[in-house]
Amino acid sequence: MQMAEQRPLDDGELEALFAAVRQSKPQPSSDLMARIIEDSRRHADAAAGIRQSSGPGFLEWILGAIGGVPAAAGLLTATAAGLAIGYFASAPLDGLSGGYLVTAAGYSLEDIMPSFFDLIGEV
Repeated sequence: MQMAEQRPLDDGELEALFAAVRQSKPQPSSDLMARIIEDSRRHADAAAGIRQSSGPGFLEWILGAIGGVPAAAGLLTATAAGLAIGYFASAPLDGLSGGYLVTAAGYSLEDIMPSFFDLIGEV
């Protein structure tokens, strides 16, 4: 079968074609609409089941109990600062006390304050 040679449409014919297409209002078939509605109901039921069954998770529960993310960030910052001060500031503590901790009781600062090495045992 040989294809007929087509000529390009001029502006008037093209406008007439577009006007005819604008006039026609294609309607989807009733079978397509029934399948779309059934599919949307199935997805809505699945989404409703997921939303109803899921409650707040453990992390959300903990964050809600302490005041949310800003409170958790403050606690984390305070914990990190406390660990850093406790680990690095054992020698300056004796200087801040004016030597009172060492001379008054006869103990050294290491006897009073636990260190990191007490936690790990013999090396």
